[in-house]
Amino acid sequence: MEKARTRSIQAVIANPYSQVTWRALNYWATSNKLQLNRLHINTPTTSSKDGQTNITLNMNEKGGIAASMAWIIYAGVHTQWQKDEFKKHFPDAKEYRHSLTEESQALNVAALGVSNDSKKQKKPPADPDLALLVKLFDAKMIEPYVLLSAPDRDIALNDYVPYREQHRDQLEAYLSQFIVPPTPPKP
Repeated sequence: MEKARTRSIQAVIANPYSQVTWRALNYWATSNKLQLNRLHINTPTTSSKDGQTNITLNMNEKGGIAASMAWIIYAGVHTQWQKDEFKKHFPDAKEYRHSLTEESQALNVAALGVSNDSKKQKKPPADPDLALLVKLFDAKMIEPYVLLSAPDRDIALNDYVPYREQHRDQLEAYLSQFIVPPTPPKP
């Protein structure tokens, strides 16, 4: 079963945007009476029009002002990327597109402040999205999270294959640590 787990993870890494590889991994989990973990961080929505950026935050969420500040910083990174950072990183691109570099930078910057605060207070953030973000940040798994659990079309089409060529072990570690439960002991 351990070898099947490893092979199923490797199949997902080879082709993560196919339902076939995820079905095989899910079959492994259900065969072992386990369930795959689904990770998702609810990030604020931003929109830009006529040079103005709007950020939609849920102020009723747990975490209060600290959570709101983290998400405002997150949105600010996206605004900078749309204005001029994208051209600095991708000078040959004809138009702006959302990228792994942008999304991981935004999540890392948001996580950094929250992580420092939670270490000072010696407790995790009250907001479950920020608690997950800090956990991924501390494990250095932001990029694999974006690629495997929260990709959009631009990231999937343009950023996955180059990242996988350099960081296959990181992608496998992410799935193994966060998504796929360990193989249960033999009865």
